[in-house]
Amino acid sequence: MEISCINTKTCKGQIILRNTHDKNKIPLNNDCCNLFSIPQSTQGQESAATAKDIFSNEAGIEDWIKQKKVPVLGIGLIEGHQLKQIRIYGELTKGVSAPYNTIFNVASLTKPVNAMVALKLVSQGKLSLDEPLYKYWTDPDIASDPRNKKITARLILSHQTGFANWRWMNGGKKLKFEFDRGTRYQYSGEGLEYLRIALEKKFKNRCSF
Repeated sequence: MEISCINTKTCKGQIILRNTHDKNKIPLNNDCCNLFSIPQSTQGQESAATAKDIFSNEAGIEDWIKQKKVPVLGIGLIEGHQLKQIRIYGELTKGVSAPYNTIFNVASLTKPVNAMVALKLVSQGKLSLDEPLYKYWTDPDIASDPRNKKITARLILSHQTGFANWRWMNGGKKLKFEFDRGTRYQYSGEGLEYLRIALEKKFKNRCSF
């Protein structure tokens, strides 16, 4: 399930919820505003008001997800860069409530996290956008192609690697260059995975996105 809102504080703009069971996008503008709207408050009171207003009507939330046929909804409250509260609503299967540690398939929402980690490292001077990544990682599928030595974080983050979205979409189901890097744009999940692995190798630290 994926939820996005252009402005959750005022609920201006469209809120979209993707139901993982039927893959349909459901616009939730008015209903979602009524359920999750946060009144204006002073800066010092904002976090307390947010928690109170979001979690004060749990029965209403349960009714709402049943009406909208949303199987499971997770809400997290982040304050001061720390996760302060989590609430999970709904059922994994009929009669089985979703537990606190329910794992959601967030799919491509991990890509901006990956990108932000890379850009944070750049801002700290620990990574260069134009540093060749082959020094840390080369996918075995393209090890014999000299173009692998010119893959950089900049090319990956701007989707100019020449990779397909996913290698299994190729006839041979192997990673390959479909065009020379930097000559055109093509969305690639493989590119972001490539960057993740390269960062893990460079910093010797597993990134669990």
